[in-house]
Amino acid sequence: MEKVNYNEFWGKIPPEEKILLLNRTQAAGALAGVIFVLGAAGVAVGFQFPWLFWGALLVVPVLFKLVVNTSFKRQKSGLMLLYLGARSAARRFAFKLNSTDLTVNLLFRGELASVSASSVKDDISSSELQEGAEDSTPVWIALFGDAVVILSEGSGGARLRFGHLIGGNLRVRGISTDGTGDYSKNRIVMLESDDTARYPRVFHITSRTPGALVVFEKKLQASLVLAGDALARPRTVKRIPFQNK
Repeated sequence: MEKVNYNEFWGKIPPEEKILLLNRTQAAGALAGVIFVLGAAGVAVGFQFPWLFWGALLVVPVLFKLVVNTSFKRQKSGLMLLYLGARSAARRFAFKLNSTDLTVNLLFRGELASVSASSVKDDISSSELQEGAEDSTPVWIALFGDAVVILSEGSGGARLRFGHLIGGNLRVRGISTDGTGDYSKNRIVMLESDDTARYPRVFHITSRTPGALVVFEKKLQASLVLAGDALARPRTVKRIPFQNK
């Protein structure tokens, strides 16, 4: 079993998630400081202790730092537990897909929707794609060395929404809704398979962590290129000279 290095695993969480976590903790610290100052001001006015108000102002920076650190440690643990749970479920589904590499290279949250494969054209626009899509579902997207796993959470546990080995049957392409290029914040990544009997619909992914989505698209494209080169490359057999003794 792969041993989890928590510091290394924390580094794999998308930076956008960490920024949101930091914003929440700083907001908690600011709120605690405001409440403390208002309370001290009320007491200072009621008992005619002006020094109490000024003393509270001096204590606010220390209180802010204390609340931020405490809140960050607590919420960081909760965030890591979420990602560790999603990682475990994704590894289980990847194993069922006969993946040979169960190391999660990328894991992030997003939204998954699908459209009929027959309605998708090569030059489809983002507006046409969104009009024909079903309701989006919150999902976890995991990229392995040789597989893609997309799962959702439910009352009965994790549910596999899309799972595919990386190979010639899988195709990926992206569309930017604002037309600003591949690194747009409004990126849509489409996944489709030549195996229409098993995957009759085209899946498209959006995410509130656009950086992770762009990295997912680029890494998956690179993995598909490597998989195609490996299939096209002829196998070579090393000849060992026979020595007659």
